Amino acid sequence: MKSEKSSSHISRDMLLWCLFTVLLAGAQQNFVFAGAEILQQKIFYDLKGQRHALAEYINKGASKGKWLVVMIWANECHVCNREVKQYMDFHTRNKKSTAVVLGISINGWSGRDKARSFIRRHKVNFNNILIEPQDLNGFYQALTGRQFRGTPTILMFARDGEFKGHQAGAVPTALIAKYIKNNDGK
Repeated sequence: MKSEKSSSHISRDMLLWCLFTVLLAGAQQNFVFAGAEILQQKIFYDLKGQRHALAEYINKGASKGKWLVVMIWANECHVCNREVKQYMDFHTRNKKSTAVVLGISINGWSGRDKARSFIRRHKVNFNNILIEPQDLNGFYQALTGRQFRGTPTILMFARDGEFKGHQAGAVPTALIAKYIKNNDGK
């Protein structure tokens, strides 16, 4: 009985790994056509109300020379509430060498108190910015070539700032670490 469970668990993880890798690889093609201009648009807010572009967080500051893993989340998203802990642990383990995490709340400026509540409740240890819900799909479509599907969604940028891909839904950080290890051209 135990070996059946292990086999099933390995198969599920292998399936997730394959799907994650294929979707990330496909996203690189779309980004070439979208261009980097969406990354320069100041459509994000920090929790103090200052406007920012995503480009300010890619290969700059804390992420300089590191991969940037972006977790798009919402306060009321049950999966986000469940998954944020593993992203905090991933950030803690990797922030000095390999990767940092950046959160993007889709609660927008008017929902900043909800975003603050989420950050406080979970004691989130990585930076977070806000995007207005009406700006989200345009941003996501320009970046990925696809419609935004829901939270959580993960975006990945390599050490050099190149957009590597996206994945909607819960993505175990072990798969992200494996992807980075296999694709890190240092």
